[in-house]
Amino acid sequence: MADLHSGMRRIILAGTLASAMALALTLTTSSPHAQAASLRFSVTLPPGQTAIDGRLLVMIAKDPTAGEPRFQINDGPSGQLIFGMDLDGAKPGSVVTLDGSVIGF
Repeated sequence: MADLHSGMRRIILAGTLASAMALALTLTTSSPHAQAASLRFSVTLPPGQTAIDGRLLVMIAKDPTAGEPRFQINDGPSGQLIFGMDLDGAKPGSVVTLDGSVIGF
């Protein structure tokens, strides 16, 4: 009977340890909040007379020989990144910042 309890304790301990390690790995590698603060893009809007409405897109591509980044955006394994935000009455010449709160694809 003592061997049964000892074996059960080892199984429970191993399962708990594995669960804790998996949770720690998940929280440190895939948490968007952990990585969000480090990435930021500031874009200066063009000067002009009227407010700017529309969508601001920032595209990131790692292969400069593959052409413009907009042509590298796709849903395949080699797809590159695109982030966007709506502009509604933005002042010409102002600076708009995209940070980790902006949804990307």
